Amino acid sequence: MKSIIPFFIFLVVISLSVKGQGKLLLVGGGSEKDQSWGWSNAPYKWAIDNSENKKVAILTYEENPSQWLPDYFISLGATASFNVSVPDRVLAQNSDIYNLLVSADVIFIKGGDQSIYYQEYKSTKVEEAIHTVYSRGGVICGTSAGMAILGGVDYTAERSGVYPDQTLENVNLSDITLKNDFLPFKPGYIFDTHFTERGRFTRLIHFIARYYIDQNKLIKGIGVDDQTALAIDENNLATLYGTGGAHFYYFENSAPQIINNQLIGEGIKTFSIIHGQSVDLNKINARPNYEESSHVTTGKADKIIFAQEQTKFAELEALFTDFFLDVDSAILISNPGDSEAGILANELRNSFDSEITWIELSEASNSALQVGLRNKIRQARHFVIFNVNPIEIENFSSGQTGELLKKAINNSGVTLAAIGSSAKAIGERYCHNCENDPAASYTGSLQFSEGFNLISSTIVIADTYAFSTDFYENLTSAGHWAAINYDLSNSIFLQDETYLKISGSEDKANLSVHGTVPGIIFHNQATEYSRVKFGNDANGSTRQIVGFNNGSYSFANENYFISIGDYNAKEPEDLGWENNENPITGINDLKTNVKLFQDGNSLWFDSEKHKKLNVSAYSITGQELVNTRAFSNEKIRFQEKSHTIILVLLTDIENNVILINKFLL
Repeated sequence: MKSIIPFFIFLVVISLSVKGQGKLLLVGGGSEKDQSWGWSNAPYKWAIDNSENKKVAILTYEENPSQWLPDYFISLGATASFNVSVPDRVLAQNSDIYNLLVSADVIFIKGGDQSIYYQEYKSTKVEEAIHTVYSRGGVICGTSAGMAILGGVDYTAERSGVYPDQTLENVNLSDITLKNDFLPFKPGYIFDTHFTERGRFTRLIHFIARYYIDQNKLIKGIGVDDQTALAIDENNLATLYGTGGAHFYYFENSAPQIINNQLIGEGIKTFSIIHGQSVDLNKINARPNYEESSHVTTGKADKIIFAQEQTKFAELEALFTDFFLDVDSAILISNPGDSEAGILANELRNSFDSEITWIELSEASNSALQVGLRNKIRQARHFVIFNVNPIEIENFSSGQTGELLKKAINNSGVTLAAIGSSAKAIGERYCHNCENDPAASYTGSLQFSEGFNLISSTIVIADTYAFSTDFYENLTSAGHWAAINYDLSNSIFLQDETYLKISGSEDKANLSVHGTVPGIIFHNQATEYSRVKFGNDANGSTRQIVGFNNGSYSFANENYFISIGDYNAKEPEDLGWENNENPITGINDLKTNVKLFQDGNSLWFDSEKHKKLNVSAYSITGQELVNTRAFSNEKIRFQEKSHTIILVLLTDIENNVILINKFLL
């Protein structure tokens, strides 16, 4: 019996150290604010109020920590607050350090580098002291790196930091170091910090998948935003405070599917809570109440769609090889004077056995004389939209050619590629200032416009992690915020080295993503949501982060298709035909007394009234060929090859139109 009792006591101690009656305060990082409106006041006071003696020990590996944080805790009601500097493993074994830590009922672990905490404090008296305080009902707090080490599983960052896009490339990356042998206060959970700010939803999902690969165990993830804190009481009730959210992730009814070191497939569930909301971690499928109702609509598509953010042919070659299979002709659409579009048009002509008609959204292209150009549009079944947004198409549609072009690209059954900045606008909505101001999401100033709506109830973030880490919050929050706020069914997150393809199969719109990494699809399944209302400054501006009760993620590649809605492609509508011989111009040489002559590749005008005129000439695609002033009967030569139809515009010195005509070189 004597040999059994010590073993029984050992089990009790271990059990208490993991499942005791302590509390946790998980702080996602960011500077504390001691103003009356400050985000940190309420959660830090919660830690003090939920402790016995209201003493706060602030643990750090810094050698000369500031006195600001201890003073801040005193201002919130702590009876004592002091720094405990433990820079190395030798001091971490010091009994005086142990006694100092256990004298407090709140231990606050500062941010920095979690690998130092893991390597210097694991299996030391510092770790023992933290367990002791927790097991007797104390509060263990951690911010940033200090929070990251408080889960049942920790990302210890012992090799180097891991960016979200790196986990997309390889879930088995050696830099992903996950450990379950240090301060495991919440078994079955892994925590991540600075969450939306650093676009880490992808990273946390892959951490969960990686732990399953290594340990054959499914765990759950909680990501907490900066300037935000999640307070977990002794009953596992988690309550959120601050300017952002807490975001929950877990695999439901399936294990992660890994193909070629990449996470592929479906089944990742998610929900988020914001300031004032609580969730019982013992009942993860239960949800708090939210303020607003959602009415998500199903996505719909009626054509094959390609999209990629790149503009150079070398990066787009794979997309266009797919796009131009058995294609006789295509229309390339750009803004006037876009030299990149001209280069791309030549690359396409040189690379594919297809006729490429380049249309610039210019006044000349909209001329009534552009009969040949409009008939090219009527014949086309393949369109490439290059660096053009929906407003520019809408403005161009005020003219005869533009009206037809808008109808053609919206025609059911055609094939369309959105390239460059057009890629992000293929959905019902798009963010048009995500890459302008890094603080746009943080200050609530992201702006969304109506997209091309080629795939409805969808938003596309076409370069999620390619632009700059400064814009990760904008780009990742934009997809989630827009989906919830506008009742969109899908948010598609891409990298700019990949392209998406939407096609139909059995009445379903299926998404595939082609390239080096999978695409991420957030499926909005929310029935309720709440917008963040806790202000992040004295003016009360709020972040574009939302709480919602239900969603999921999928990961698609070129072989694993994800359904994103309904597909109903019909035979393209016949857009008619124009008489090429008698275009209606409203102006003729009889009214203006100007005669226009042509001989081979030369043209000139003859007029007694107008001795000198501005002469402009445009190709059938709207490109300017000539812009000069010429005297009556002065010949102007063209370098265009023969059998090219050109449009000639004559104007006087005050830019009054004198004559519009067309002829064949």
